[in-house]
Amino acid sequence: MAHDEHFLRRLDRVSDHHVELSLTLYRDQELLRDVLARAELPEGAQRLAISLEDPLEGPFVIVTREGRFVTCLAKGMMVSADLLVMPRKLLDAAIAKVERMRERVALADTLRSQGGEGIAGRLYRRMFDEGLRFCREDAETLLQVWPLIGRGAAFECDRLCTSLRASRDRVAALRFNKLKPHEADSVAMFGCAAWAAAHLVVLTSEPESSKALDELDAARGVDVRLGHARTLFELGSHAHALRVLWSTASRQKPLASIKGLRGTNEIESLILREFGLGVIAMRSSMYRAEAINELGRLSPMPPPDALKEVLFEHRVGRFAGHLSEGVREAVDDEKAHTDFYLRLGRDLAGHWLEHWKASAEAKAILVTDAIAGAAMPCFPGSWFGEKQRQQRNLQNFVTGLPWLAHAGPTELFLPREFVKHIPITQIADATMMMVPYAETLKLGLPAPVTNTAPALGRNDLCKCGSGKKFKRCCA
Repeated sequence: MAHDEHFLRRLDRVSDHHVELSLTLYRDQELLRDVLARAELPEGAQRLAISLEDPLEGPFVIVTREGRFVTCLAKGMMVSADLLVMPRKLLDAAIAKVERMRERVALADTLRSQGGEGIAGRLYRRMFDEGLRFCREDAETLLQVWPLIGRGAAFECDRLCTSLRASRDRVAALRFNKLKPHEADSVAMFGCAAWAAAHLVVLTSEPESSKALDELDAARGVDVRLGHARTLFELGSHAHALRVLWSTASRQKPLASIKGLRGTNEIESLILREFGLGVIAMRSSMYRAEAINELGRLSPMPPPDALKEVLFEHRVGRFAGHLSEGVREAVDDEKAHTDFYLRLGRDLAGHWLEHWKASAEAKAILVTDAIAGAAMPCFPGSWFGEKQRQQRNLQNFVTGLPWLAHAGPTELFLPREFVKHIPITQIADATMMMVPYAETLKLGLPAPVTNTAPALGRNDLCKCGSGKKFKRCCA
């Protein structure tokens, strides 16, 4: 209590609007817990300085790791060198998150009183039918009732990934420029399932689903979520790859699964491993050092097989070295990479509006950071294809790792104000995803014709039936 009394007396050091913010922290223990969780105080650190404005000049509120308030420091007062400083932007993010959470709880109570399962069911079906147009607001509403449906959603995600793994090569081998009616239905169904799995792999990071997936792990003796991640990542879609990276880094013990890919000889799993380590390093101070140390440390691999020769002309080990260097650069300079990634997102969002010939109202939309950040995680285009394009796309992935590391689950969905202008084109989305996949794996190509008939000698009778020797006839 002595700490608190001293803190309250020292509030006269700060201006009125900072007093109000300080008292909000003091009165709201739920908010303070979220702030301390975001700070991720290292072992041995007993106090945290929360900046109310400038990260260097202050003013600051000093709290203990247990959540007791120590004092206020006026603007310009020096913070002890051994104190970790939380910048104002992280405080604002915590406040916004807690406010959203309270709004969601209130909405969940309303939904339950009005038969919320019915509303959830409609949103769940919309998630299957609308693909990338399943918007952020719908995801937020669905999370309100996730305690009711999270367990079933985990099993549905597992079912979808199993189905996608079994059918992807068959679908990719179709002639997309000449689809028959029943083939078009198959492509549309595949696209819907692929998008639903992409959404669910994010939403099932919630605790209710994680418990169910842990049960599947124990029953099967394998890492089920890692299997889901590999299935979706190998499709090659930007949307699936980025969502898989986010979900992999969001696990309770993320390194335990990602390190299991160390001995892989599949190029897609290698990329998943290196990028996943980068997101983990930036997302969690607890795992940062170990994740960085693990980058590029791969078991010896055989020479590239046919698939790897298509993807890259050099050996996998050399490629992994280049890849880990790029990831380390993103870890070292998160801000520059995030800024570039958001510029890419703004360009992509503008391209969408032009490509789909959106209305004048849509073209007037201001592409905010919320839209720009989610543009790539909602883009069905593939990073498979010819080498130069693929390398460029992988570089774009690297720029997005810092943004992914700090994004919340619903931030990977586009806002309704944007997606309502994008027409639903299920077959076009699936085609954009699957054609580069098929071309890279040489699916749908006719088998090479081999001549198994014995060769004719010069003095043998000609096979045309003339009765002459081969050397006197068709030879």
